[in-house]
Amino acid sequence: MKRLAFFALVGLLAMLPVAAQAQGALSRVFPNGAQRGTRVKLTFGGSVPAKGTLFVDGEGIRPVGEFVKGVGEIEIAPDAKPGFRQLRLVSDKAATSPRPFAVGLFPDVSEKEPNNKAAEAQRLTKLPVTLNGTLPSRPDLDVFRVSLKKGECLVIASESRALGAPTDLIVRIRDLQRRELAVQMDYRTRDPLLGFVAPETADYLVELQDVMNNYSGINADYVYRVHLTTGPWLDYISPPSVQRGTKASLAFHGWNLGGKSGPGSVTESVDIPADAGEMLALTGGGARNPVQVRVGSLPIQAEGAAAGPQMMAMPMAVNGVFSRPGDRDVYRFRAKAKQTLLLDVDARILGSFADPVMTLLDAAGKQISRVDDTGGSRDPQLLWTAPADGEYVVILEDVAAGARGGANYFYRFSVAPPEPRLSLTTTLHTPILKPGAKLEIPVVVSQSFQPGEVAITVEDLPAGVTAALVKVPASPSKSGSSTVKVVLSASGDVKPGHAGIRIVGRAAGAKPLTAYATAKWVLSKDRSGTLAEGTTSRLLLLIPAP
Repeated sequence: MKRLAFFALVGLLAMLPVAAQAQGALSRVFPNGAQRGTRVKLTFGGSVPAKGTLFVDGEGIRPVGEFVKGVGEIEIAPDAKPGFRQLRLVSDKAATSPRPFAVGLFPDVSEKEPNNKAAEAQRLTKLPVTLNGTLPSRPDLDVFRVSLKKGECLVIASESRALGAPTDLIVRIRDLQRRELAVQMDYRTRDPLLGFVAPETADYLVELQDVMNNYSGINADYVYRVHLTTGPWLDYISPPSVQRGTKASLAFHGWNLGGKSGPGSVTESVDIPADAGEMLALTGGGARNPVQVRVGSLPIQAEGAAAGPQMMAMPMAVNGVFSRPGDRDVYRFRAKAKQTLLLDVDARILGSFADPVMTLLDAAGKQISRVDDTGGSRDPQLLWTAPADGEYVVILEDVAAGARGGANYFYRFSVAPPEPRLSLTTTLHTPILKPGAKLEIPVVVSQSFQPGEVAITVEDLPAGVTAALVKVPASPSKSGSSTVKVVLSASGDVKPGHAGIRIVGRAAGAKPLTAYATAKWVLSKDRSGTLAEGTTSRLLLLIPAP
């Protein structure tokens, strides 16, 4: 789930040799999502094949015929699971990079120009609805008109950045006299989320525009997907983490929950599966949009209300919250000399507003370490070896502690011996293998805390393609990385085509581990650099036609 400080792979990946890769630059899909049970026309933007087929990483989407000049149709199954898929176009000799696509629950409406002024506002006659639009030029403003009853709560939720678009939306609600009643730009992510309670029965204007409204680089890639509903919508869960195989009492926070209009919460008892992964998506309170809770194997205690440092019987995790500005939470634990521990704080990764800072002190109050961001994350983490037997103290606070705090400034803090970890990464998301040839795919294998020898194989290879088994010895130290080459071989008579394959590593040891190789690519950029990256563990192997 989360980066570990000792998995510093960026430099390694930059130095790897790059094998042949088919790379069409797919910069957008429009619309970049659709309701399940519908048939939708899609337009792909960027460098795409003149004619090709659609490759879908995920279930529930079926292409209808070929895509010509980047245009084609898909059918989404009525029972398709809501969430993201990866789409790309493939021809007999080339393929694009993947692009996220959302399967949604609400009816879709595309914006209709002109809708740049209040007098041109596009009327939305029925909610809930999902808006699909673009902001292709500067300045561009898209205006929609909705009718609300007094006390009715309208929720507006965008997932543009989540879909890899460069769009950085601002959402405004105005009355018909153009007075601003509510505004939201960034929420937890760069995608806005806004709940607005109508002060009176009337029509209201919903305005969408990009924060870079005067940026000359704005183009057709600036797409958006925005949900509007007066029904239940979830925001977050508390406590933010649970233990596997237990029954947890969870509060679901959001809007219009339990039959009550406006912000609120409902509490439900949830069985946490014993085989749950590190993140579990849940729904509650009558809402259909899922929110996530962190899942772990450690026992969990709640943040105490008593004064003084709270004792943690390590190994242990605690659910806490910076409930008010200036809140500092203090914990203590005992460690043995030369004992290696991982002190880990999850906040931003859980959707919290908190930006925690962690300070480690010895029993005398002397500072040992102070950690803010770690490994590209806003959440702190410290891999530390105790110098002596004794008690140690951890202070947690928000980076702007004097100015921020509240119920949604939650976190999970854990102190425990680090668990064995295995990670595989590659630079290739679309390798090309010619008939009768071999292809070397570079893979970085990172082992931590001696998971054992790693055997690397390739799954879902097409007929006529084989892969040699690769074995990586157990790391002689607590952690280490090595680069290996996974070799694919194609027979001379292999059929041209493409297939989704996965490179998998399995480590032996007291705790057997399995990891799939992931590839990264850039989804969007602006003048400030990379805005969003995509990841996939399903590589598209292309066998080109002669």
